[in-house]
Amino acid sequence: MSLDVDFRFQAPDARAPGAFAVPRDGRVPLTRPIVHVLDRRDPEVAAALGAVVLPRPERDLLAGIHHADRRAELTERRAALRLAVGAAIGLAPPLVPLERGPVGEPLVTGLGLHVSASSRGHRLAVGLWNRPIGVDVEAPIAEAALPRTRMHAREIAAVDAAAPAERAITAALVWAAKEAVWKAAVMPVSRDPRGFAAAVDALGQVTVADPDHPAVSGIARWLPELEGAVAVVVSI
Repeated sequence: MSLDVDFRFQAPDARAPGAFAVPRDGRVPLTRPIVHVLDRRDPEVAAALGAVVLPRPERDLLAGIHHADRRAELTERRAALRLAVGAAIGLAPPLVPLERGPVGEPLVTGLGLHVSASSRGHRLAVGLWNRPIGVDVEAPIAEAALPRTRMHAREIAAVDAAAPAERAITAALVWAAKEAVWKAAVMPVSRDPRGFAAAVDALGQVTVADPDHPAVSGIARWLPELEGAVAVVVSI
């Protein structure tokens, strides 16, 4: 059965009431994964993200990134995370209990909520779910840029088997799926990415071949309006 994802293509509205009342046990009762897919070129998206005031520690950390475009991209990614969680529970973005994990991954404390975020140029995606979730966005990947040394042989074969005109899109879908699987499974940095194979079928369903891997369910889609691929994978 394919993963049922609530895709949203507008910036979260932090001014709106929370969609969920947080129960006494502190867990946010989502009924399905929520994934915000945003185009940073959209003036409304840029305005919503630009209005978020990040806490001082996050601003200081981001200020240390010397490349201006990369700093802006990561700043908006962090703002989107705070907006998405805040909109779900009716909390102002600066008050969202968002921390950094051991390898820099975003963590929400005290709400039983898992989050994931990804950005690639103007493409930005943020996912929320009650179980580990991985979200990734990718631009078309040209043959020369394909990270073959980090891919399983089955993944390379899937890309090579695609028609030449579709190969860059297929590569983006496969790589987005692989990255999303990695995040959802909370794999250690030391894990060899060639040790597991992510696959995307004709319907966009993501599967993974790895005997040591926890069960996952996922979906990958090519979004022409975003000129990119988005993959969502959750632990089941």
